[in-house]
Amino acid sequence: MRFGTTLAVLAASTMAGPLVGPAAADSPRYRPVPATSFTYRLMVTVSMGSGEHTAGQIYRVTTAASDAATIAGTVTPLALVWLCPQADTSITCKQAQLLPDSRREDDLVIAPMPADVSAALGKIGRMTVRDLLHVTQVYPFPGLKDASETVKPQIAATPVSVQTTALDCDEAAMKSFFPLGAVAQATVPCKMTVEVAQSRLGPLKDGKQSHDVSYDLSFAGHERRTVPAGTYDVALIKFKSTGSPSDAAVTEGEWLFIESLGVSAKYSAITRLPNSSNSTYFERELIKVEP
Repeated sequence: MRFGTTLAVLAASTMAGPLVGPAAADSPRYRPVPATSFTYRLMVTVSMGSGEHTAGQIYRVTTAASDAATIAGTVTPLALVWLCPQADTSITCKQAQLLPDSRREDDLVIAPMPADVSAALGKIGRMTVRDLLHVTQVYPFPGLKDASETVKPQIAATPVSVQTTALDCDEAAMKSFFPLGAVAQATVPCKMTVEVAQSRLGPLKDGKQSHDVSYDLSFAGHERRTVPAGTYDVALIKFKSTGSPSDAAVTEGEWLFIESLGVSAKYSAITRLPNSSNSTYFERELIKVEP
């Protein structure tokens, strides 16, 4: 898989679930705590036919302003990540290992972005959160200056595309699901709007579209789970999202929420297309929390 294709897949992953969610400690919390940075690693595995490819990135969400209804913040890309076993001689893995300051962690190759590149992209990335599903985010997808460069590849300071994703859901249906545990299940109809701008990826064209999507939410209790950022008591929410028309992709997965912080500790899901063996698996984990 080349870098352009990888980033197009990552763009789709932001539609699979919001960055942050509700919390409910002594009283319900529906937004993340302000003035805090949450660093995530997102990995995406695409299975097509006999091939399987995994890549992702590390990014930081920093919460800032807050009012009675929403909390806003920035989204800053920090590094690109590829699954590259030692025996992998693909062009993508060769490029990954040649990027400046790239390092290997077991089968992962991690290429941190230069500080000026990360800062430039961070000026674009932003998000606003009202509750679990009411999320609007603008994300600049990083990529190479020259996707064909295999000798001295570099990460570009300009994004390969900028994607804005907004989810607007039925208020009454959402309120019935909180506080967590109030009901076992809820079905929430939503409208998702996705806009792509500044695309340098051939298959991904600039444009804006909206479509209906329905979330079936199930509260599955509380557990103690460990992620790279530490061990937390979490609320477990399983979900299934179905688009419209009926032949649209179906995504099934779960969110783990740290109730004291109001953010997701882990998100995992698989998206399948009807009448197809192809699938896309998403896994996002919290790797650092900094006040």
